[in-house]
Amino acid sequence: MSKREDDIPRERGAAGNERRIHAWAAAWGLAEGTFFFIVPDVWLSWVALRRARTARKAALSALAGALAGGALVHGWARRAEADATRAWLLRVPAITPEMIAEVEAGLERGMHTMVLGPLRGIPYKIYARTAGTRGESLGAFLSWSVPARLPRFLLLPAATQAFTTAGRKLLGGAHPRLEQAMHLLAWSAFYTWYFRHTGVFASKRGRRRRR
Repeated sequence: MSKREDDIPRERGAAGNERRIHAWAAAWGLAEGTFFFIVPDVWLSWVALRRARTARKAALSALAGALAGGALVHGWARRAEADATRAWLLRVPAITPEMIAEVEAGLERGMHTMVLGPLRGIPYKIYARTAGTRGESLGAFLSWSVPARLPRFLLLPAATQAFTTAGRKLLGGAHPRLEQAMHLLAWSAFYTWYFRHTGVFASKRGRRRRR
């Protein structure tokens, strides 16, 4: 039985939308792995509001982008002076000298400490730079990058789906605008807390106290 002709544009449109979702996830992963300071989880969880299965697939695209970004930073850090790469990191919002020192101390114990990075709120790019500066092999760095990045990329869409499903049961149906507003509010609250307590603003407060 052939497909109806009016179904073909609809399917093509859906495929195009999915490709754009994956492209955004990969680009965001690459950006956050190099210079950007907002995690791809924001995009993945946004997609999960309406398309949870697509969001889980897009997590792999975000991982691919993150690995590409990590490889770029790693390769650059192997060739550049350590002081220059450190100064570059400190120009990225929410990266502090304390974070860099913690990663440097952690990689002294082994590459496996990368896996703890997401739990500590430490940006991936610091690990990429430090591994490159230390002369760690790219293969080892990328191998440890997968368990350091992918679980969280999968967890946030799953959590978003769970909360959205629970909210719809409680409210008796989907409320897309409310769900989107709650998503933006949650991430805004998180980054407000993050910047105030672990990021650049916390570092500035610490410097003022020392004066």
